[in-house]
Amino acid sequence: ENLKIKQQLSEIQFDKKRLFENLSSLTFTTISETTILQQPILITQETAANNRPELKYFEFQNQQIEASKTVISKNNLPKINAFGNAGYGNPGLNMIDNSFQPILMVGLRANWNVFDWNKLKAEKDALSVSADIIATEKETFLLNNSLQLQEMSNEIQNIILNNFLSAEQIVKEFDSVKYKICGSIREGIIDKLKIKLIDKYDISDKESKIGDKNSKIWIESKEYIGNSLLFAVEPFSGNGGIGTELFCGIIDLQNKNKDLFVKIPEFNQNGWWRDVKFFQDFENFKIDFSDSNFIGFLGKNKDKKEELVQALSQQIIEYIESREKVLFEIYKEITEKNKKF
Repeated sequence: ENLKIKQQLSEIQFDKKRLFENLSSLTFTTISETTILQQPILITQETAANNRPELKYFEFQNQQIEASKTVISKNNLPKINAFGNAGYGNPGLNMIDNSFQPILMVGLRANWNVFDWNKLKAEKDALSVSADIIATEKETFLLNNSLQLQEMSNEIQNIILNNFLSAEQIVKEFDSVKYKICGSIREGIIDKLKIKLIDKYDISDKESKIGDKNSKIWIESKEYIGNSLLFAVEPFSGNGGIGTELFCGIIDLQNKNKDLFVKIPEFNQNGWWRDVKFFQDFENFKIDFSDSNFIGFLGKNKDKKEELVQALSQQIIEYIESREKVLFEIYKEITEKNKKF
């Protein structure tokens, strides 16, 4: 799940970069990915429809048709034109007089097309059909636009209800799951891991009870220090001898990082801790079995104990990664997204 979420986050970052590049191309400006965009105001259907440029286009087409009708209506009206002509030359208007004279001529011209054989009516009918087509296109556009706006509005409301408004609830749910897991640990998950290892390596009676001193391995202590669970695994020699804490761990039930600290103690002859070593690098986690104190307590089953301790540590690590660490990675990512929204 953690890998899937990381992959989804990478896809989101890629989409974010692509959308910012598209926005930069549309606005002819350079917009970086770190730019914080203002949340737009939700546009109603009426406001969106009134601002569409297509409606202006339909309006201009209607104005063009009305202007064409006006021009056609005036084509058959009588037309009177005035004209004038002036000049100076030889001969003038009197062709007999061979001298330079001024030339001046004014007049009126009248033109009236009485019969046009219904040409005017046909042109007006054609313009009326064009006006009807434009009106139909406008109605179709408004209908489709209304449907798209309704669909987008429903989608936006769905996103708000299912994502933004429920983000806090999602975080609470993950928080609840987190504490349920912690409660599972409190109720003995570590014991169950121990039983699984006992069954796997067959080093004790499968019917033995948890905490049975005859078992080769059992949970010696499981106590709570604040919000932390301290547990210790103790191997026994099988003859009722004194056991020693060979593997211990602390699980922090409150810290969101949820790191499992593994501590390997050294012992003196009385079994008390001399030193505590902390390891967080689980891949390089190893126990030095060359220590004489370890060898003295491990006895004949040293090889089996080393294999058991390594397997137990791996089981605990896998449990933390699959049940705790992954959960808190998801919890942290959702919390960060919720803060952005």
